[in-house]
Amino acid sequence: MRSAVTLDVVDGDRTERWPSWRLRTRVLVFLHGPSCEACARLLDQVSRRAPRWRPWGVEALILRQEAATFDKGLQEVQVPGGEALRRWIEHADGAVVVLDRQGSVAGRWPVRHPESPDWHEVDETVRWVGVQEPECGTCAPEPAWADRG
Repeated sequence: MRSAVTLDVVDGDRTERWPSWRLRTRVLVFLHGPSCEACARLLDQVSRRAPRWRPWGVEALILRQEAATFDKGLQEVQVPGGEALRRWIEHADGAVVVLDRQGSVAGRWPVRHPESPDWHEVDETVRWVGVQEPECGTCAPEPAWADRG
């Protein structure tokens, strides 16, 4: 069973908790920040893939530890300290995490510099979340008003 997630995101001088519903159908990419050359290379790979994910209804969200931004045209927020990353993957420099339509983890890949995740697996998981899962009667929750007769 997949578990729901939340993130503590820095917004200016305050920290805001983002619940799983706000994170659903996302590819979360955990990075150090623009001062890390390996993270910058990984972000370039994500930037090339993100346009493929959008037609499936899945957006990339860059979660960086540093306050400085990458400014690559993707949504990015600061999650300082690396605690959010360690909740999912121990002993990694970064991670790629795909969340489904309910905000639950559909797939996760550790990133250890200078390596990259298996992009084929990431793309297939994104495609599942964006295209196949909505069409699958066993993957979608039943509406609360459904007759269970």
